[in-house]
Formats: sequence, structure tokens, C-alpha cells
Amino acid sequence: MTTLYFETEYIFQLINQRTIYLHKQIDPQLTQQMEDVVVFTEDEKDFFRVELRNAGIEVFKALSSLSRGITEPYAIDDYEVSEGNDVECVIYKIQLKDEDYTDIIVPVLQNKIQQALMHFIVLRWLKLKSLNNQPFFALEQQEFDEAIKDIRSYKTYGYKSEVPYNQL
Repeated sequence: MTTLYFETEYIFQLINQRTIYLHKQIDPQLTQQMEDVVVFTEDEKDFFRVELRNAGIEVFKALSSLSRGITEPYAIDDYEVSEGNDVECVIYKIQLKDEDYTDIIVPVLQNKIQQALMHFIVLRWLKLKSLNNQPFFALEQQEFDEAIKDIRSYKTYGYKSEVPYNQL
């Protein structure tokens, strides 16, 4: 079994940085006015906590086939990231079919999960702020969709083909 964990504070910081970047993509004449609307700050922690649960479920749906038979395969809880250092994290427990590929797939899978969590929350934030008609909203949606697609595709990484060579 492999445990993947993502510190919630780090995800929050990624969202903050992403929204700062997005705010700079707005028409220069509106940039100053929109800063308070677009940028995700500490004031949005309650929204973040609610949407982090929703984002976590969306990602879990893509990973769920790797969690069959595992007790508590998804949680947002304190996790010991180092000895004596418990931090609130999004936690996924998965079972890769071929554990030989763990060192190859886990870092890539972690990156894609982190991206999906971030993009999902940014999408919800932009929608709440009625910015879902902006070009960058479509880009965020595309990035989220690609991350989820990649997560689903990594589930089969390392599977050996069941089709004999001579039938290809």
C-alpha cells in the first residue's frame, strides 16, 4: 500500500500564487480593481476548507479503483509528515498493481493530484466571483480536466498486456 499526502497549507499557498498570477492576466485597466476580487487570501480559509473536501472527493473518484479493499482510503486529517510533526493533510491510500513501478509513478501521480486539487478550488473560486466567462476560466477547466485524465491514465501504468504478441 502507498500513502500519498498533501499538506493543506501548501495547497492553500499554491492557490494563492495561482490567483495572483490570474489576476495579472486581467485587463491592465481593471487589474487594481480586481485584485481584491480574484486573489485568494487568508480571509478565504473557510471557503478553502469546504472546497478542499469537494476537490478531494473529485480526485478520489479518479483514484478509487486503486483503493479497493483499503480501510479509509481518503481523508483530510492530521498526518505525521516527519517524526513528531503532525500536519493537516489530504491523504490517499492506494495499492498499485505492480509495486515495482512505485518509484516511477508516485512522484508523477503526486504532482497531478496536487494540480487537480489546486485547479478545482481555483475554478470554484472564479465561479463564485462570477469570472467563469473569462478566458482564464476555460484554461483552468482544461488544466483540471487534463490532471484528472492523467490521474486515471496512471492507474494502468505498468500493467502487462493480456494480448499475446502474435495477435497484435
